[in-house]
Amino acid sequence: MVRPSKREKIQKKTERGKRKEGNNDNNDKKMLTADQRKIFEKTIKKRELASFGRKPSLGEITDSRWLDWHKGHKHVQVKVSGRGRKGDESAANVLVDDQSPVYALDKGDPNYDSTEDTEKTYFREKTLIEGSEAYDRVKAYKMASEATIEEYFDSNDINEAGLRLRGLEEPLYEHFFVKKIITMALDRGNREKEAASALLSAFYPSVISGKEMMRGFVDLAASVHDLKLDVPDAIETIATFIARGVVDDILPPKFAEVTLAGDPTCQGPDAQTVASKASEQISQRFSTDRVLHAWGHFDKTPYEQAKTELEMLLKEYLESHDVTEARRRLHDLAKPFFHHELVKKALVMMIESDKDSNAPAILLGLLHVLNNSGEVSAVQMTKGFARVGNLIEDLSLDVPNAKERFEEIKKLAHETETHVSVLLDDSDREAF
Repeated sequence: MVRPSKREKIQKKTERGKRKEGNNDNNDKKMLTADQRKIFEKTIKKRELASFGRKPSLGEITDSRWLDWHKGHKHVQVKVSGRGRKGDESAANVLVDDQSPVYALDKGDPNYDSTEDTEKTYFREKTLIEGSEAYDRVKAYKMASEATIEEYFDSNDINEAGLRLRGLEEPLYEHFFVKKIITMALDRGNREKEAASALLSAFYPSVISGKEMMRGFVDLAASVHDLKLDVPDAIETIATFIARGVVDDILPPKFAEVTLAGDPTCQGPDAQTVASKASEQISQRFSTDRVLHAWGHFDKTPYEQAKTELEMLLKEYLESHDVTEARRRLHDLAKPFFHHELVKKALVMMIESDKDSNAPAILLGLLHVLNNSGEVSAVQMTKGFARVGNLIEDLSLDVPNAKERFEEIKKLAHETETHVSVLLDDSDREAF
């Protein structure tokens, strides 16, 4: 038996590779035409138009400007008075009243109290020195509040949050909690914003008093100039929170027009803009319904709501082809552990699409962008593909060639590096 030479081995290997490439080209043509392939390539080029959910690169992490932003963004110093240098931890400026805060209320308000109607409508400001007992108590309260809010955003358990807040036994610090929960919701999704409003409404007045509630909103408006550095739409969002507070009856009807407009800590242009925008939202026709649903309808369970949002996202994306808007909406949904549902729905749409439809190219392009940017993790992508694999028999009842189409999609996703399978552990497989 004559063994082939090294040169013959290389030649045969090259020929096998060419035959394989030819087969792949034929398979590609089954799924995407030349024009559809151009649509796919055009879609993935749009990945640079937005950076929602993007993780910093190693170079950015070591860049001093990124470190400054990250420090300020994740650990915002609470400056209730709106004064003091950002990041200065030597002292914390807080507003302290002798017995209770004083607000100027309109005499037509149901909350009006003549004993509160004085010419001076400000708090006596006191600086807490680091290391003092009062400073440590405020710091401990803020840390406990942040932990409570983080857990509430995950669980949506209002009763548990109420028990934890009451357990702190610091009724004069409740305004810190009011400001903190809204501040933490500012750069999160609509679900967290709605959850924050619902919690404040549930806590008034049994857990958080009316005076502490108003004081928290005043402090929030006073600090909007600093907050907008990290959250560009802070002015509009805080105005909506205030309008929602009025609609929910946790703030007096004239809170924006009288209390904010007259408070000396809210005389800056940004704070006054917040007051005017809040008043405008409240005075508009059909304002109640508009303000109540400013962040969506949440009469469904969180998972039902997420499924509906993802389906609407994909349908509107198929019409607009706006990759940036799709990424923004996915980021606002703030459910990275549920991204496999997006993958699954996109794959089902591709399988069920008409033969001449451009939907497969457009949707595969979106998945490629989300995978390439890291917004949808490899585990979530694999979960989505696995879920469709488990549904393929049912899909075949409506789409006879569903199995063949799914195989073509998987092959194309692998070749374009849209999806590379990863091993799933038992906990990951429980999702489907």
